[in-house]
Amino acid sequence: MLEFLGDWYPFCRAFGKGVIVLNKTTLSCPALSRLVDFFVKSFLAGIVVCVAGVVYINNKDISGIIFFSVGLLVILRLGFKLFTGIVGFESNWKNLAISLFGNFVGIFFGSLIFKNKIKDLDFLSTVVQNKINSDMLLVFFSAIVCGILIYTAALSYKMNHDDALSVILCVSMFVIFGADHCIANSFFYCVSGKFSLSAFVNILICVLGNSLGAIMCSVASPLMLNRKIFRV
Repeated sequence: MLEFLGDWYPFCRAFGKGVIVLNKTTLSCPALSRLVDFFVKSFLAGIVVCVAGVVYINNKDISGIIFFSVGLLVILRLGFKLFTGIVGFESNWKNLAISLFGNFVGIFFGSLIFKNKIKDLDFLSTVVQNKINSDMLLVFFSAIVCGILIYTAALSYKMNHDDALSVILCVSMFVIFGADHCIANSFFYCVSGKFSLSAFVNILICVLGNSLGAIMCSVASPLMLNRKIFRV
């Protein structure tokens, strides 16, 4: 797939496999491979959120909400790393940082790629203005609710891979409630071209709220005793 890179192809192929070449000496680097793999899966999760966001904006009725929910189901099915979907299960802060960064990079590129797919610009503008103008304390508590629901959706899927309904219902609930999701909000700001200081603060508060909601559920859940369920 990468042959078009010419002389860079062997290097890129090796980098993707976690191999470093120094002075013609090949060194295997499994840690690098894991980081690259984690970043790519996080990046792709951001892209999926963009696609789901476009569908939601273009279909502001219940069908848009349901199809937006399918975005998380796709992410879970394919093993992508959405920050809000792993923060309640992942104890390695480096992986969380990579996931968050990869999600944001995916959102940035996805917004550029799919911007012209947005049909209902008025609805997008309304969504963005409502989020930016919201009281920050309300945003924080709203983000906690979102973190709880996404954690519940991810946990349901981990316990039963066939439980697509729980995933869709949890996401639909947070959308209808109007809860704030740090990655989804980033998409709305990026695709609308209204990424400002207020938007940045909003996203930061959402990250904290989403994380707190998921971690509270993780600590409170008696299922934490079964460690096998919580492998990311």
